[in-house]
Amino acid sequence: MFKYFLIVALILMFSCKVTEYKFCNESSYELIEFSSYYWDGDNILDDQDHGNLLLDECTVWVETERTEIKAAALVSSILCIFTDDFIPVEDEQTIFNITDSSNVYCGD
Repeated sequence: MFKYFLIVALILMFSCKVTEYKFCNESSYELIEFSSYYWDGDNILDDQDHGNLLLDECTVWVETERTEIKAAALVSSILCIFTDDFIPVEDEQTIFNITDSSNVYCGD
């Protein structure tokens, strides 16, 4: 019986890939109401409200099982969506740096 539980525990441990990520603002803009999320094509899932991501600051670490993360923020009261997917490295801590050359779409 113990062998069975040990095998199940090992299978669950290796099948559930959890990683951590955080964002650092290395741009020249303050990112107000910064959030990261997973987009499944229809819905926003796993929305993380990071609050204001000021210059030279980083968010706290976020655990995820997702293989791609998206991000958005307000810049000068305009909603901006980062157009590139942020890909966390599986089973590691990944830092995503937001810079002035990050691809972003800002609308009205």
